Amino acid sequence: MTEASESIIYSSFHTRYERGISGGNEVIEKSIFVAGGAGNVGMWAINYLARMPGVDKIIVADINQDMADRVINSIAVSSSIHGFYPKLEFKRVDLSDKDGTTKVLGETQPTVILNTSTMLANYVPAERRLIAEKKFPVTSRLAGHTIAKDLYLTMKLMEAVKASGVASKVVNVSFPDHTNCVLGKIGLAPTVGAGTIDLTANGIRVAVSRRLRVPVRNVSVTLIVHHSIRAMFAAEYVKKFPAYLKIRVGEEDVTEKFKKDEMLWEGAQNGGGKADANMLAASSGAQNAWAVLNNTGEIRHAPGIKGLPGGYPVRLADEVDLALPPEVSLRDALKINEEGMKYDGIERFEDDGTVVFTKETVRLMDELLGMKWTRMRVSEVDKMTQELISAYKKLA
Repeated sequence: MTEASESIIYSSFHTRYERGISGGNEVIEKSIFVAGGAGNVGMWAINYLARMPGVDKIIVADINQDMADRVINSIAVSSSIHGFYPKLEFKRVDLSDKDGTTKVLGETQPTVILNTSTMLANYVPAERRLIAEKKFPVTSRLAGHTIAKDLYLTMKLMEAVKASGVASKVVNVSFPDHTNCVLGKIGLAPTVGAGTIDLTANGIRVAVSRRLRVPVRNVSVTLIVHHSIRAMFAAEYVKKFPAYLKIRVGEEDVTEKFKKDEMLWEGAQNGGGKADANMLAASSGAQNAWAVLNNTGEIRHAPGIKGLPGGYPVRLADEVDLALPPEVSLRDALKINEEGMKYDGIERFEDDGTVVFTKETVRLMDELLGMKWTRMRVSEVDKMTQELISAYKKLA
């Protein structure tokens, strides 16, 4: 998105909002419920949201009140320094307690829910170290083997959303290229995901800006790619990586000036590999939640839309839709992402939501973690989550 289009979106929002007040119309409070709001990603997301126009209230939903209080106090003060004064409210929520979460959602009636929850954070350094020590022959870290840690709480949240009857839109940051797909199979798909492809696309914009010495705001990217590009171990492994990429500077198509594999690698590194992944995931989650909250209609990149695997260009508004380029069919886009998810170690998702792992992933879990799984049924998510936590604790 260009700076000009961003300005139009913000300006048009201010006009609508101010007219509603001056005309004496009822102003509906726009609220965002951040699940896992005191966590590593959640606190960053709230920090961003507190400085965005059109966010009336942020509900910090977490099981840890002490940490949530620190987040609320820090952001209440720091956002006021920048001239923003959203309401910040704590709600104690244990997402594993569906009934309790259902009750809180019914009481708060949030406009948008931003899910940043996980059962296991900061495991990647231990996994990378183990793969290196054992000289395990893989081209990526096969991140799909950890799907249970993100699916467990996200599924509980979506069950609570359904049970509560709230009309909230849900933006999911927790491994959405995969978890949204499983949840779509069982009728619980979040509205859209965030992070992953959005970070890679903007990482490519930064790479092009640096190479051509043009402002980032002048660079636009259209990308279809799976999360797994972000889990590859070296540039040499992405030469045939499945993706669609179009790059423009202003109105000029400059795609042919670059090698696609180099741009994918640089984009993934700029947008995660050599950056703070929590900060970046939160920025994408906050922006997507804000766009849905304010019905902006902006075109961005997001994973897991409508329960589809992988990442796509999307239009974010009250209704979230695909925004594929005319030369790319949905079938072609799905093929790109279905091939891409195998690099994350997932062979396929069955119609009942069962996750089938690739042979490479089965071997990695067995030999490195002592876990014996070839597939995971939805009913087994809790069990696999506990095994993952136990296995990675032993590596700490």
